[in-house]
Amino acid sequence: MNDDASPLLDDPKGKGVSPRRLLVATLGDRLLATHGSSRVVSVSLKDRAAIMLGGHRGQAYWWGERGFTTSRHHAERLPEWVASWNQANAEVKATAWTRGEAPEVYATLGPDDDARERPPEQLGRTFPHPLTTRDAFLYTPLGARALFDFAASATHAEQLGQRAGARALLAVGVSSVDVLSHGYGPESHEVVDMLLQLDRALAAFLASLDREVGLGNVLVAMTADHGMAPAPAQAGQRLSEARVTEAVESALDKAFGPEDWVEACSAPHLYPRRERIEARAVRKEAVLAVAREVLRGIPGIAEVVSSADVGAGGRRGFAREVRGEYVPERSGDLVVIPAPHVLLGVEDAHASTHGTPYEYDTHVPLVVFGQGLPAVREGRAITPLDLAPTLASWLEVALPEASGTPLCEALPARSGPCGRTADAPPRRSVMPVPRPGSTHR
Repeated sequence: MNDDASPLLDDPKGKGVSPRRLLVATLGDRLLATHGSSRVVSVSLKDRAAIMLGGHRGQAYWWGERGFTTSRHHAERLPEWVASWNQANAEVKATAWTRGEAPEVYATLGPDDDARERPPEQLGRTFPHPLTTRDAFLYTPLGARALFDFAASATHAEQLGQRAGARALLAVGVSSVDVLSHGYGPESHEVVDMLLQLDRALAAFLASLDREVGLGNVLVAMTADHGMAPAPAQAGQRLSEARVTEAVESALDKAFGPEDWVEACSAPHLYPRRERIEARAVRKEAVLAVAREVLRGIPGIAEVVSSADVGAGGRRGFAREVRGEYVPERSGDLVVIPAPHVLLGVEDAHASTHGTPYEYDTHVPLVVFGQGLPAVREGRAITPLDLAPTLASWLEVALPEASGTPLCEALPARSGPCGRTADAPPRRSVMPVPRPGSTHR
């Protein structure tokens, strides 16, 4: 997302960001191209989350130096309503994060003081958590509440869902659970409290939508891009990028002579220096074979998938998982798959992370409700990739870039990608819950 040509409006000398590196059109981009009077607004505490959800053409806002901001890719100046919200709300008045429920609600989780935790922003390991730094509240339910309040303000200011003949897409990237799980682990008192308080914040936001637009006029969809590994209890469950790089460098030195062979290891991707391989007149396939063999012998590594595996079809095992997210121009020549519950490339400053093909990372919920859909729980295999083409059907836009399949159970009774007509019997609507192991990141 880095883009020096798109500085932040509240920090013009800092790092710029934009969707310039996004290779495809998003749902919001297609909506704006098809229905020019439409509105697309995305908000998140993270810049990359807001940018990816907003696409190339939508309005995107995220938390910056003095409240919510955006970059020059999206606007030359902040809209008045954003500046007004920042002036009224950016100053956090709370001094601590306290539990949202009685202590007995958390009793089954074990001790609050857990040595595996790596608290961010001086929050400490136990409740109450003092807010002693400027950004500490972002890791607490206070940040989630601020995000939803800002989203409600965007709905009102941009008249989302209230313009005659216009469609509106509001995307809210709730980053709070992710950033907190990195610091405390997904089974901590802190993450459970975040979820409990986040539920109330979401309810308040939906109530505001009902007052502003009417929930009968809104379709709501919720899902996640990944889960989170349990925080490891043993040092052996952490494998550093330096350890991976050193092992590969040593093996290649022994096989082909001393050289600076590895350009980078950015978990899970390993990038050999192609210019050094060419200078040594060594076949790249031979270099990758040596590197792959040594990596497979490191405790904590389950498998290593090569670019050749992906290019050959990669329809089995880990190669199939990698193939779904592999971009030849950007991905590494080798993709390192850690063993279950092993954290690859995670600094000790983090309690946990994500990014594996295992159940704890890939099993996420997907919920679609509103617009008269009855409440039904479905357990068939789906993936979050199915959400974009489903929403495209609702918005009546083509989305040829989508990798998923429209969820027929969650579509209105009209003709469309599911081959339905107004006279066809209605399908069950769905709040899909994937079977274990059935989804991809």
